[in-house]
Amino acid sequence: MIRMIQGGKYLSISKKQIFFFYALLAAVWLWESVSELSRNNIGAGLLLFLFGAGFLAALYGIQSYFSKMLRLYQSNLTKARAKGRKSGAQGLASADIRRKNGSQRPQARASAK
Repeated sequence: MIRMIQGGKYLSISKKQIFFFYALLAAVWLWESVSELSRNNIGAGLLLFLFGAGFLAALYGIQSYFSKMLRLYQSNLTKARAKGRKSGAQGLASADIRRKNGSQRPQARASAK
């Protein structure tokens, strides 16, 4: 099951849905390759079957990789937010912008004048 966190809630895609998706894609490739084989075009049927199998394997690999990267990104983001709360920072992006511009917090500038 693929889980991603959004706003503290888990979004998930069940394995049944993923299996159904790949089964439908495999059915299309299998149907076309069998129809080519039934027309006595064995070379084209086998080539189409191998291409379809390779396509499905590549798609599965890419989907698995991106799911893994999204989970890693989400866990790093959650850790960074928790670390930012502990140190009292307003936010990572705003802190980076202030650091690059060499500016201070707006409240600190107002009290300095």
